[in-house]
Amino acid sequence: MRMKSQANNTLVSLLLGVQLLQNAFGKTHPAFQTLPREVHSTQSSLTERLFQLPSTPRHNRFYPKKRNLKTRKLLKRLGKAYDENWMSITQPVHIHEIVSNKIDHKLVAEARNVNFTTPGLPNSKQPNITSAMLSVFQDWLIQRGSCPVHFLWEDLGLNFWPRWVKRGFCVDEDSCSWPPGMHCVPAEGKRIRLLRWQCVPRFRRNGPFKPNRKTKDDQQNTTEPKVKKEKRKYGMKCKWMKIPYPVTDECFCSC
Repeated sequence: MRMKSQANNTLVSLLLGVQLLQNAFGKTHPAFQTLPREVHSTQSSLTERLFQLPSTPRHNRFYPKKRNLKTRKLLKRLGKAYDENWMSITQPVHIHEIVSNKIDHKLVAEARNVNFTTPGLPNSKQPNITSAMLSVFQDWLIQRGSCPVHFLWEDLGLNFWPRWVKRGFCVDEDSCSWPPGMHCVPAEGKRIRLLRWQCVPRFRRNGPFKPNRKTKDDQQNTTEPKVKKEKRKYGMKCKWMKIPYPVTDECFCSC
């Protein structure tokens, strides 16, 4: 009699929980319909470390000029590294893109295999859970553990080419685990290649600036037009350099 009472209490608790979940689904919107709270990623720290000239009249003359921004020439220099999925020469029409929510097949399989039976109880005393209740709870588990990615086109400024780059942010409004405690964080991500306009001193402490042995990329970079005399007096040499740039394309649930 006592075991039957415990089984009934378990069933009532489960039914109340499913009812609460159904009510919650009717009142709330999916996470991917709201703007995400930006989480810390490796991109912001790298961007801060990249060399950028201060915005002063003296240094503005070192920004790339129109002759340094010829699309055909820069495309040739960037070569196969140009990826229109992650970079754009002109401002994209849609700055905010649809959230990418890749299906985690492992998570789906684990949610579908959740066992709600109570060990030691005969089948006649097991909680009577309908397929509809089970489906609602499994869908909730999958949604809870998923980590969608929100993509945003960002303008990196004149010192980068292409200047528009697509960055990913993890939608981290709520905990992605049950019990709560874990959050969606960026995966290791991928690296794309961009061109950065870099100015370096023409003279070093140990004497005139002498570049080391030229690589293939360096030979291409030396095709920049000669700087004007007004630039020479500041002792700076500017050219486009190919650099790696990290972007987030995947998020996962972690502590």
